[in-house]
Amino acid sequence: MNWESNAVLENHLYHREVWAKRSRKTFYETDPEAHLLASFILEALADFTTRTSGKPWPLQTNEGRYSAGLVVSFVRSQFMVVRCAEESHLIEGTTLLRKQLEVLARLNELDNAGEAFQKLLKKTPKLAAMKSTAREIYGPYSEVAHSSAPDHFHLLGTGEAEGYKDYMSFYPEFSRNSYVLLYNRGLVFIEFWLWLQSYNERHAAPWDLDQFTLSASAAFRVMAEWDVKDLVASVPNQA
Repeated sequence: MNWESNAVLENHLYHREVWAKRSRKTFYETDPEAHLLASFILEALADFTTRTSGKPWPLQTNEGRYSAGLVVSFVRSQFMVVRCAEESHLIEGTTLLRKQLEVLARLNELDNAGEAFQKLLKKTPKLAAMKSTAREIYGPYSEVAHSSAPDHFHLLGTGEAEGYKDYMSFYPEFSRNSYVLLYNRGLVFIEFWLWLQSYNERHAAPWDLDQFTLSASAAFRVMAEWDVKDLVASVPNQA
């Protein structure tokens, strides 16, 4: 690592932060439901983290440790997906959200595997194990994650000034597709909520999920009323 000051790098990082702040500002000022949805979901996850951090997982077996690792990975990534939506890092956020779908599929598979859970190891999780319709975004999101077609590069944004419209932006630029990413992230969160309630009940309710459920229910109400769901329905492949 070169610890000497580098003017070119510092200038690049400065402009990245300027564009990121501009995107966050527009993201929340343009649509207040975005702030509500992001806040309710993060509040639920923060409450769960506070109640479980530093405490033993209910099932002290290899299967239990596997589930614990998946849950921790899921919670960490949820905060990162919100930041990607805020700053319009749409391809990166889409890739992370696709990974979360596989995490949830594997959690559901583990619930039904019993002693045969070893057979799941080193195999791709099957989305059919999921309980909700969140799995329907997996196909479009896989196209983005695999870079299998150029159609999705519009998510990177283009230059704003006249004469630069044909150039992709190296810096994050706000797009309403950011709301599509946040909404779909809500769908994935609801799948986690369903799994968590089931897991908690099967293991004699080791966690108090009352506050989690209050925040999750509030997030669900925002999603049900948010007009961005029409954008999601009309352009499911965009983010």
